Amino acid sequence: MRKAGAIAEIDAAKAAKDTAIENNVNITDKAAAKAATKAAADAAKAEINKDTTNTADKVTTEKEKGLLGIEKAGAIAEIDAAKAAKDTAIEKNDGLTTEEKSEVKKQTQKEATDAIVNINKATTSADVTTAKDAGIKAINAVEIPTKTVKSNAIAEVKRALEVKIRSVDSNEEFTTNEKNS
Repeated sequence: MRKAGAIAEIDAAKAAKDTAIENNVNITDKAAAKAATKAAADAAKAEINKDTTNTADKVTTEKEKGLLGIEKAGAIAEIDAAKAAKDTAIEKNDGLTTEEKSEVKKQTQKEATDAIVNINKATTSADVTTAKDAGIKAINAVEIPTKTVKSNAIAEVKRALEVKIRSVDSNEEFTTNEKNS
């Protein structure tokens, strides 16, 4: 009876996490996220079913590990979604060169990797939530540069053009028609 109850709790947690994944518009690869929750749930159920003693302690321990695994899978999916959203914003920024985009994406990857490491180290649901929230905040905090090589080059060309126009306008050797053309 203990095993059946624990397995039911695992199934309920997986179903709840899958619903949360479905409802999270930021998670674009819902199939992968759900596969991760399924893997965590299946692993937990396998461990519960391995127990031949059906003791409360063993079943409870494996159930708790499974619930935490499902929580971690959902948190990692949210980290991946935050990274994907940030990378999309980086790609859409036409003011960045390819190299600059690559550098900013490296920063988002580092933040995502750090967050996933911290999620995987977590030993409680609260720790998972804290690591996930901190990771999403760090990813969102990665700054997309506004002063870039490209924008600096455009500004330099504009300055040079203005200097040239002033030079032509102030040159008395040119007629008004020549200056305007």
